[in-house]
Amino acid sequence: MQIHVARGEQQLGVYSPEAVRNMLTSGELLPTDYGWAEGQSAWTPLSAFPGLEAGAPQPAPAASPSIPLQPRASVQPRPAASPFPATTAAQASGPKADSGLAIASLVCGILGISFVPFLAAIPAVICGHVARSEINKSGGRLGGAGMALAGLITGYLGLVMLPVIIALLAAIAFPVFKSVQAKGLETKALSNAKQIGTACRLYAVDKNGAFPKTLDELVPEYLPDRELFVCPFDKSRDPMGYEYYGGKDTDPADNVLLVSKALSEGKRRVVINVDTSGRVVRDMPELPPHRR
Repeated sequence: MQIHVARGEQQLGVYSPEAVRNMLTSGELLPTDYGWAEGQSAWTPLSAFPGLEAGAPQPAPAASPSIPLQPRASVQPRPAASPFPATTAAQASGPKADSGLAIASLVCGILGISFVPFLAAIPAVICGHVARSEINKSGGRLGGAGMALAGLITGYLGLVMLPVIIALLAAIAFPVFKSVQAKGLETKALSNAKQIGTACRLYAVDKNGAFPKTLDELVPEYLPDRELFVCPFDKSRDPMGYEYYGGKDTDPADNVLLVSKALSEGKRRVVINVDTSGRVVRDMPELPPHRR
């Protein structure tokens, strides 16, 4: 019987049982070295190798043959089923490296359920699937399967939450948008009404202090654009969107000169006084009565 001896990944040679015993005695071989002989299914530590027990006959050290420790060309390949080479390779390979895609999937998944669902959830799902496939094909060289799974779960949660978040943002933004839009139309209506009031004052300068009987008298000499008579927030687009009260430029300054006929979205009306000062008034459901 010839014994193939290996230490780690290195084949030391093929020796007879007597030579192996002698080399164990001299320290050239270690009890933790592995041996394999024809007919065996796995590599076995020399300390437990059949035929090398302590009770076996020991030849004299002088008779020990000188055997080189280098592998011989005739060394047969180790059996594929041997547990020894696989164990040694795993120990030599060191700790597993985590998959970069698994880490990216987890980070994107966390972002997908917190800050940027739409932008981060989709990459989290894609990276998670690719990372799991990569880890499965690596043969144990890559780790991070748990991170990839967590990234997938959080990514899908982000996708599920996306419609809810959009609906919530829309519910918050729509009233704000409507309020800003109404405020903008009120500001424009107030500006138009002030221009009409200023035109009335200019008319009164030329007419001994009397305001025009109707606003139509201001066009085109004092107001070149009749579109100013249309109130911006009047949905009916009435060509005369302001109620006109007339009078004289000597009337009390706080007398009402113009009032918008329509109410804005905020339930307000634009009011212009004789002195052309203007304001937007809340809670004025009815127009002021005409002065007699």
